[in-house]
Amino acid sequence: ACPALYVVLANRGFFPKDELKTFRKLGSRLQGHVYTGVPGVEHNTGSLGQGLSVANGIALSARIQGMNFNTYCLLGDGEIQEGSVWESAMTSGHHKLDSVCAILDCNKVQENGPVKEIKNEEPILDKWQDFGWHVIEVDGHNLSEIINALDEFDTVKDRPTFIKANTVKGKGVSFMEGQAKWHGKAPDKEQLAAALKELGF
Repeated sequence: ACPALYVVLANRGFFPKDELKTFRKLGSRLQGHVYTGVPGVEHNTGSLGQGLSVANGIALSARIQGMNFNTYCLLGDGEIQEGSVWESAMTSGHHKLDSVCAILDCNKVQENGPVKEIKNEEPILDKWQDFGWHVIEVDGHNLSEIINALDEFDTVKDRPTFIKANTVKGKGVSFMEGQAKWHGKAPDKEQLAAALKELGF
């Protein structure tokens, strides 16, 4: 997700767009996990599983200060194997943090293989619901379903919302779809050209 975040931040003027060309290069601040050295980034994400606890802290702080805004946390299905995520999920439910929305990119593949073979997480929705969350399941490639889920989140009171977005890793690029090896691997020039062609660019 960090390349998309970097593009948004550059387009919003946090740093020059030319800096995007330094992504994951030695000495660049634009690495594979965002950190607070990047303008516009308020929290590091290098340690998987920490985001939801940060979201809880932001939401609780806002509640104490009488501030009214929503906090969103993006999670990966490999990431939610971390115990800290489940502690945070229980905390969100216990405190009825209805300003928190966790969105799970459920592509069923993590860096080293299929999620279900490494640590099966199903039934995911039942688990989050048991921790006191309102749960929604969507096609993560269907923008209308995502917007409807976010609209539904805005109506939920007295509990946080968990959106399971079912996706396909590498969707739209035939040789990347569902393949763990592309989790952190960059395509070579020929592969990049083929991928862009399949995506219509």
